[in-house]
Amino acid sequence: MLKEKRERAENQENKALEEVRMTPLIVKAAGPDDPDIIAAAAAHGLTVTSAREQAANLGITLRELLGLDEAPVKEVVITYVKNGPLIEPAQEKDLPPQMKGLLKWYKGYIKNKNAKEYIYAEVRYEHHFKHYYVQIHLSELFQLFNLRELDKSIISCYVLMKIKECRVRNIHDVGFIDPHIVNGYVLEHHPTDMEADLWQFLTKQELKSDILFPYHFGFHWILLVIKVDTSECLVHDSLNMDPKLWGGMRRMLQKVWRRFVDTKVSEFKKELEFKRSKAKNAGDIQPAGTNLCGYYVCEMIRRYTSERVPSDTNAQRNNLRMMLSPEARFRPLQEELAGWFSREVLHSKGEHHYEDVELYMH
Repeated sequence: MLKEKRERAENQENKALEEVRMTPLIVKAAGPDDPDIIAAAAAHGLTVTSAREQAANLGITLRELLGLDEAPVKEVVITYVKNGPLIEPAQEKDLPPQMKGLLKWYKGYIKNKNAKEYIYAEVRYEHHFKHYYVQIHLSELFQLFNLRELDKSIISCYVLMKIKECRVRNIHDVGFIDPHIVNGYVLEHHPTDMEADLWQFLTKQELKSDILFPYHFGFHWILLVIKVDTSECLVHDSLNMDPKLWGGMRRMLQKVWRRFVDTKVSEFKKELEFKRSKAKNAGDIQPAGTNLCGYYVCEMIRRYTSERVPSDTNAQRNNLRMMLSPEARFRPLQEELAGWFSREVLHSKGEHHYEDVELYMH
């Protein structure tokens, strides 16, 4: 009986193998002549050759670039520890130049016996109407390197970077409100101080067309764009959250705006009109379960400054972003900030360099 069972099993196995052998093999072309690739490239105004070059530059596959394959957000397996690595050693070789430079500085800095867990960026009156310091904890550099959520210190630094860029490029119609000064915590605990600061930011920049205001409340970032000429406030929110969640800031802005209008002989409307900026496609909505809102805010600031001039290049760049994984999409922002830290904060001749005397005491 055992022999009969073994023979039946062998016969079934041989039959299955024969069916597999007789099944025709279907192979789909995956090279540059793949119709899917050609069509996807054409839909974005690219040739297959140019798309392949851009994919190589970004370190992703051609199909990922064209949105044919998903490139999920990778999980960061390390956490920040004092004097620990900013990034996994195996990933260091893939970093772009400015991030490599900032990482090299960090490795040298933590070897100093007087090294602290933070650095300062000095902001003077000529930069933003008052003198203060932005404290950047080294853990925030870890967050930046690993595409984690961004603190107000990093967003504040991005604002400072764009302020200088606008000055250098003679962009005079874009202003800023620094989130280091105006944020949800200050609104809750020091509303009188916030009102005074908002008043100053508004009156000192009344000739601007757009005033960019990254606002942080709870654990989320949005970008408010105050359009002075039309008395509007455009809201960019990568999660399209309920405006009631930041209703306190909305009321404060209205209060300061009414006071501003009362002092001006002009055709400003008495009330700011808040308008939600609807994303044209899903590319401006952050993936579920991520904390990338700060990067979306920085990217939107970039569109209002560095990429403000309508052009085929900027349009193509923006369309390309929509297809990229978050790692590829926001790597230029990481690189941009890393370069700014090296030039303007850490370098002794940097515009926002602050000499920490204690660090050099023996």
